[in-house]
Amino acid sequence: MKHKSPIQALFTVVLLIAASLYAHAVMVVTQLKPGALQDSWASYDIQIKDTAVKDADTSTTVVVTISPLQDRKLSPVRGAILEILDGSKSVSEIPLEEKLMDGKLQFWFRLSPNLLKDSKFTFRQNAFAQSKNNKGEPVILGIPGGAGAYFYPRDFLQVTKK
Repeated sequence: MKHKSPIQALFTVVLLIAASLYAHAVMVVTQLKPGALQDSWASYDIQIKDTAVKDADTSTTVVVTISPLQDRKLSPVRGAILEILDGSKSVSEIPLEEKLMDGKLQFWFRLSPNLLKDSKFTFRQNAFAQSKNNKGEPVILGIPGGAGAYFYPRDFLQVTKK
């Protein structure tokens, strides 16, 4: 085996560092549509129904349940947002509170029908690492990369509305 000279070794290190600057973590986000409610790590149940609200017009309630596939676990670094759109322009982003039940996540939101047509639900979970702090206590670190899914509720109105 031929040994590298110090200049060749230095050049190799510089090339590796330069290449690493162009490496990116990947966040894979899948669009959900009726009949396609599963990605590589979870299945999604989307229920949409009209809801009567006291002293208001009828609104629409959307309940999203996320079940990790058998060999997958939910990342502790996760979140969901509801984005209100006006055409292709974002008007507002609202973080949604999660409910964890039997290893499944559930999110829900209620909107007036005129806002529902231009809204988007997005769920993301980041990759993570477990470590310990300087006191030896376990900590969870979010790291770049991960997976998630999004959908437009209007795509599911005729499929699940009751």
